[in-house]
Amino acid sequence: MKDVPLAQLCSKDYIRTVGRVWEKFVTDRPVEDDDVVRDVVIESWRRCRRNGVNPATKSAPLRVKGPDVDRFQLSNAEFYDAVRACVPPIVPYLMGSRTILITSDPHGTLLSVDGDPHLTDRMAADHIVPGAAWHEHTSGTNAVGTALALGRSLHIHAEEHFCEVAKPWSCTAAVIRDPLDQRIVGVVDVTGPPDTVNAQTWPFVTRTLGSIGLATTSPCLVRLFLWRPSSSKVVQSPVTLLSLPNISAESIGLTTRCYYLEIRRQFVICF
Repeated sequence: MKDVPLAQLCSKDYIRTVGRVWEKFVTDRPVEDDDVVRDVVIESWRRCRRNGVNPATKSAPLRVKGPDVDRFQLSNAEFYDAVRACVPPIVPYLMGSRTILITSDPHGTLLSVDGDPHLTDRMAADHIVPGAAWHEHTSGTNAVGTALALGRSLHIHAEEHFCEVAKPWSCTAAVIRDPLDQRIVGVVDVTGPPDTVNAQTWPFVTRTLGSIGLATTSPCLVRLFLWRPSSSKVVQSPVTLLSLPNISAESIGLTTRCYYLEIRRQFVICF
């Protein structure tokens, strides 16, 4: 199945059907009706099986623990600082909507988890915490990990997750890229119980991404003016961005001494 509308994705019939297909899939029984599952999901399940991911996983592995978490966040300061700058005004929305804002580094290791405190204990038990590894090859199909695997945004809902640990959640994630070299610098994700998913989830994620781009106090703004003496080329090329409110760019100038980025936002959002 190529895709399904949000209303169908959240329907009990779809979720029950996906659950039945998943049970057959992970027990190596014939799956005649895998076409009822979205292509992006079934293809992710296949990658998980090839990578030896255990579907019975009850919690994500912790890649970074204790005092090392602070050092890990510091090592991702450009992206992490931009996130921290925009989180405070978003928290009231998160609390009111029973959702959590999650960010990760380019390898799927979580950097931050903010939002509804009533979900904190539940998420901690599943290792939805800073330092936890949520890339697809460690924790199965999930919005953060599969967005990284594909290099684009997506939504993973309830039973569509590959591992049992993530099935109680519904997640929407988008990758953020460096505007200079297009490398992925992190992921922004909104996660909550399946019944929190509605037509406002994706617009909220895009607004959040815009807020991160507006965090002009981030060191990323300084880093855009880099000493690059090794190049003698001058390049003028447009920066293509998704057409979202308040996000625009004009051009990149590359000289022998520096990158000059004529841009009002710091990150390219890849959809």
